[in-house]
Amino acid sequence: MGRSSAGGRGRSRSRAARSARRSDPATSGTRQRSQCCVILVVDDEPAIRELLRRILENDYDVLDAPNGPAALTLLRSRRVDLILLDVLLPGMSGIEVLSRLRVTHPKTAVILVTGAATVPTAVTAMKLGALDCLIKPFANKELLSRVRDALARQPGSRSMQKPLTQLLIVGIDLGVVGTLQIAISTRFPVDSAWTLPAALERLKSPSYVAILLDDSVTPVDSLVFLRAVRARLPSCSVIVLAARPELWTTTEFATLAISAVVPKPYRLNDLMDHLATALTMDHEQHTATRFNSVIGRAIDYFRDHFAETSTLTAVASSIGVSRGHLASLCRTDLGMTPRQFVARVRIEITKHLLRNTGDFVTLLSRGDA
Repeated sequence: MGRSSAGGRGRSRSRAARSARRSDPATSGTRQRSQCCVILVVDDEPAIRELLRRILENDYDVLDAPNGPAALTLLRSRRVDLILLDVLLPGMSGIEVLSRLRVTHPKTAVILVTGAATVPTAVTAMKLGALDCLIKPFANKELLSRVRDALARQPGSRSMQKPLTQLLIVGIDLGVVGTLQIAISTRFPVDSAWTLPAALERLKSPSYVAILLDDSVTPVDSLVFLRAVRARLPSCSVIVLAARPELWTTTEFATLAISAVVPKPYRLNDLMDHLATALTMDHEQHTATRFNSVIGRAIDYFRDHFAETSTLTAVASSIGVSRGHLASLCRTDLGMTPRQFVARVRIEITKHLLRNTGDFVTLLSRGDA
């Protein structure tokens, strides 16, 4: 999502004004807007506000504000279900706005939008009540998935839509779950659960077609979880990542219809093959989900060394390619730079730690690859 030029600001405002009239309840014709969730986009760039409006307006009422004070003023007169809040706002920053919202609108969901993906920013935002942190650049499908999932899980939400996510990753290994979530989310929407209670709560969603279970979850908890899966989602495919595959062939697990057991250490593309089968993808879809072989090896390396301070040069050297080649492939295959990928993984892990333990691990704020 690029920055708009000064020459395009007037045209962007005009388009935004026309879009605002289209989404106003008083001018929406026969559409039942009273049952539609309202999203407030807060960003100082008219082009970005217009872009987000275009992506969202088919499913939601979209309001926008160019800065923090304007957003807070609007919230005094309009009910809003979700706020997409940019961090780098002029005058009052997004973090300052979030701090005020915690007092004035504590039940309103907020997704922080930032191009400066840092763990400290995510920590501050989560402690102030942000539901999620969306990092630029992002694909349209990622934005829609995050918005839909956030609204669907809000208590008393007016959203009539179900989450888009078909895959749930369950595990307590930070490197495995964090890396897989960010990597696979570049292919299709994915959700994660890092504790047994969170995993059981996620099963209330009827959208999951496949579940990826890491054996970092204890055998006892795995049995509890898999029995719940079979009770609530009987047709859901289950793939297990296992350091000791033989443990998953015992009588206790044999009755739970596990689709596949993938031995550790595993290669990312081998896992994607199993997921393609579980999600019943056709050949073209399957091919599109596979990663470039170099990127697959780089992600595998980072998964196993995420807690270490690794430079891009070190990662490239470990898999036998040049730094420039790895960076180029990463942008092409993942739609982001290596630094952005590392930041997203660490922020995802940080979100988990804050939600479930309240802790902040300093290793997550170390230098990016």
